[in-house]
Amino acid sequence: MSEDRASGKAAARRAELAEKIADHLLSEGLSAATLRPIARAAGLSDRMLIYYFETRDAAIAAGLERAAARLADRLDGAAAPGPLPSDALVRHLAPFILDPAQGPVMTLWLEIAARAARGEQPYAGIAPMIAGRFLEWVTRQLDAPEDVRDGEALAVLAQLDGMALLHAAGLDLSAAQRRQTS
Repeated sequence: MSEDRASGKAAARRAELAEKIADHLLSEGLSAATLRPIARAAGLSDRMLIYYFETRDAAIAAGLERAAARLADRLDGAAAPGPLPSDALVRHLAPFILDPAQGPVMTLWLEIAARAARGEQPYAGIAPMIAGRFLEWVTRQLDAPEDVRDGEALAVLAQLDGMALLHAAGLDLSAAQRRQTS
């Protein structure tokens, strides 16, 4: 077997395993992100997980990448038909962010951000990458003058993440959301 074909098969296998790890992280959270549970979720022994990813942190990073990619795909499906002003973009995306179907990924994002804030690895390296991708996505959705677009995108992202945080903390945002859309 050629070396390229072998490396392609290994990459495909890692991608398949990353999907399983993402499922595990989304259902169990970061507290279950230890070697044995991750390996078990991937259908591997501890040693085989390390064979494919070299470290537990690399396996976690691969799973989180897949979870973020899934959210990005869902966000693309929830995008407005065209760019919107920042307040309209927040109103458009708030129901998506607060949808119970997004709960696992938003909860996982909040866990990542909290651990990154404490400087924990691999989260301190992963969180800025994920946040940066979503900031770029929001920036592309905005109808704002170029000289203020970056600042408005940050404000939109902060509002949406704030909503996710308050919702996760048990605050009922439905009344506030209804007032904002009327």
